[in-house]
Amino acid sequence: MIAIYDFDGTLTPSSLPQYAILKQCGCTNAMLMGRVAKRMAQGKSEDFYETYYKCYREILTENGIEMSKENICLGAGEVKLNNGVEEYFKRFQSTKTGIKHYIVTSGIKDYVAETVISSLVDGIYGVEFEQQDGKYRDISFLLTDKKKVDVIQQIQKANAG
Repeated sequence: MIAIYDFDGTLTPSSLPQYAILKQCGCTNAMLMGRVAKRMAQGKSEDFYETYYKCYREILTENGIEMSKENICLGAGEVKLNNGVEEYFKRFQSTKTGIKHYIVTSGIKDYVAETVISSLVDGIYGVEFEQQDGKYRDISFLLTDKKKVDVIQQIQKANAG
C-alpha cells in the first residue's frame, strides 16, 4: 500500500513554500504572487509553475543571490509542519505497517529533502534543477499539476505487485 501527500498546505500550514531566501530579499509570498500574476496577465508564459520559478529566479538575480543549493535550501530545516504530522509519520515507521509514503510537490525537491519530514518518507518528487559547478541552472523537471498525475502513476507502477 502507498500513501501520497502534497507538501505545502497539506503537511505544512502554508499553501505556498516559505522560502527563506526570498525573505532575505525582502520578498513576501504576496509580492512574488503579484509578480507572477502580472507576468501571466501579460501573456509572457502559459504555465503557472514555469512563471512562478522564473519570477523566483528574477528576484534572486535582482538581489545578487546565486542559485546554489545552499541558498535555495536556506531555512528548510526550520519548516513548520502541521500539528501531528511528524508524529503521524513516525508512528507508521515504528509499527512497520508496510505502507510506503511519498511526497509529490510543485515545490523544490532539494528544499523538501532538507526538511525534517524527508527522513520519514520513502520518496520525494518535486521541481528539479540542472546543476553545474554547484549552481542551479535551468529547471530539469517542472512538476506541474498535470505532471503530478504522471508521477503518481509512476509511483503506483513501481509499487505494484
